Amino acid sequence: MAWRVLLSGAERVNNLVDPAVIIANRTSGQDALWIAHAFRNKRFHFVLDHYRGDPHHLRRQLQPHTVSIIVPGDIDAVKKVLHNDTGCDHAVFFPADMARSSGGIGKITTLAARYAEKHCAGRYVPLHISFADHIAENNKMVRITAGSVTQRMPATDLKGDSLRYWQESNLRMMLERACLDAAEPLLMQMSLPQLVVAKAARYGMRKLLFSQVIPERREITYQTMLRGCFALGSLLANRYQFGQRIGLMLPTAAGSAVAFYACQFAGLVPVMLNFGAGNANITSACATANVADVLTSRALLENFAAAHSAAEAITSAKVGMHMLEDFRDNLPLSSKLAAVRGTLMPGLSLAGMPGSKLTPDSEAVVLFTSGSEGVPKGVVLTQRNLVANAMQILARIPIDDDDLLFNSLPLFHSFGMIGGLVLPVAAGLSTLQFPSPLLYQQIPAIIRSERATIIFSTSTFLGQYGNSAHPTDFNSLRLIVAGGEQLKSAVRQAWLTKFGKRILEGYGVTETSPAIAVNVDDANQDGSIGLPLPGVDYRINQVDGVETGGQLVLQGPNVMRGYLFADRPDKIVTVPESGHDTGDIATVDPNGYLAIVGRIKRFAKVAGEMAPLGRIEEVLEEGLGDTTCVVLAIADERRGEKIILATTVPDVKSDQIVKLMQEAKLPELWVPRTIIPIADIPLLATGKKDYPAVERLLKLS
Repeated sequence: MAWRVLLSGAERVNNLVDPAVIIANRTSGQDALWIAHAFRNKRFHFVLDHYRGDPHHLRRQLQPHTVSIIVPGDIDAVKKVLHNDTGCDHAVFFPADMARSSGGIGKITTLAARYAEKHCAGRYVPLHISFADHIAENNKMVRITAGSVTQRMPATDLKGDSLRYWQESNLRMMLERACLDAAEPLLMQMSLPQLVVAKAARYGMRKLLFSQVIPERREITYQTMLRGCFALGSLLANRYQFGQRIGLMLPTAAGSAVAFYACQFAGLVPVMLNFGAGNANITSACATANVADVLTSRALLENFAAAHSAAEAITSAKVGMHMLEDFRDNLPLSSKLAAVRGTLMPGLSLAGMPGSKLTPDSEAVVLFTSGSEGVPKGVVLTQRNLVANAMQILARIPIDDDDLLFNSLPLFHSFGMIGGLVLPVAAGLSTLQFPSPLLYQQIPAIIRSERATIIFSTSTFLGQYGNSAHPTDFNSLRLIVAGGEQLKSAVRQAWLTKFGKRILEGYGVTETSPAIAVNVDDANQDGSIGLPLPGVDYRINQVDGVETGGQLVLQGPNVMRGYLFADRPDKIVTVPESGHDTGDIATVDPNGYLAIVGRIKRFAKVAGEMAPLGRIEEVLEEGLGDTTCVVLAIADERRGEKIILATTVPDVKSDQIVKLMQEAKLPELWVPRTIIPIADIPLLATGKKDYPAVERLLKLS
């Protein structure tokens, strides 16, 4: 069977006059041949760090191009490459394997960077090699996408390991950007319904997509997903108008994914409702998003008291409520026929659904901010936002065909939504949905028995799972990503010590769909949130009084359309052209790794000096015990504000606090002067501390 090469961005290489280093991801031993075939008018010097076949045969195949194969310890070969006497137009290196099993960024990165700096003035062109999702006319398709020409030279003061880290980070980010560029023409213009149909064709109807083990075992393949989307979607399309917002109050379960995508097929906008947010917040959310009706599950209301109470509040607010079980058990014949037709002819059937009218700029979902610092706001995310963020994540995180993601995060939270609903469909990632992250004893056993390989969770929950688990429970896990809150160093170390597993920290906000940055195994710096994902543009603005870091402002295809506020529900307040202000204080190191050092709202101004409450809280929890402290600030006539400590640790003395602060080398001005005992610290559904609830509890607001 012959290979056909589809080339995008050819002019970026063909129009090059000056020499450049071409960097590409490695997919197989055929990569160099495909590149040579794609750019027939160029002569390349291919530099490989290993080759399993016959090197003489490869050189014959690649004539008139030059081939250098670098083996460990072959200093002469390295010197020969750097000498550059081949007369070729450009040098081609394969410094990164985008598949995890191939080892990630390799040592040849340094050689590629040295060559670029010596002969090409730091000029690079990244190539992304991928395979087409279909076979036509007995020809397999390989796509080569050329990224933008980039010129990068390191600072003159970088030496040794610092220089190597800089080189690795920059080459990685260039390759990831090329990976995202390759996805853009095909996927970035897709709506979620189109994504489901396209990925069903790519991965096959029988591919397991979502599953659950409680309350009963259930499995959903792409075929089952399409059947449910067309059946429920056609029913919903007959009940509601295109573009209406429909509340979804559902557990983290396999069937909830079908309901979410069925709304998309019907051209409706799901509003994800947090049944644990309190009755006032959930009725406010319905009003803010102008929710037509709420779809929920009888099983949810029977098993979660908070959901039952929320349902009563919703109906009392004159918002309609319907049980998905009733829809399922009373499907009209037209919906059943739509399900059959949809699984046989998905693309043609989608054209007859309202969801076919969705554009990349159409609303996809409304989420609500956590409310950890005030009244929750509605966040309007578009179809492009969600698809783009999934593609950004997949350009960074490698997914294997046999991976199984364990997800217990709530679907109304942005982390749970992208990881538990969108990423599985986009990546063909089998996902085990679990209804509560609070079942600390059960979750490690289920991860062990189901052989899950990936988990996305929060620092708080991972800490609890680590305390409950047997040392062998997490043997199957290969990727553990913490987000939603800062990863505590004690949790990171506990997992490393007890399980031999490294937790990788990421960062996101609801307004960015949510992922912004994440560490991976071969690009990780403990204490950072990782390198920014491809397509994410950021800047760090200086803040008066803040000496370390500045305010993080973001732009990119994953940044929301805008906010919905409770006092103006009919208006979407769009993101300014300058970008989304996260309210977080961030730093960036010379290698591009970002770190979050606090929030603007979590700073107190004490005697004219800005004191980071989050950092103080972190130090005191390390000394007094995990999740035992809340540090707040209240008005003070003499100093402007004063810092107080609320803690569940009994009999804490002021001198003990002073000692902990001194050991951490924090200024005396930051020491909490008031200590208030508290029985429990209120938490949000994601495990984050509920600061407004603490203030109400202490009667500070």
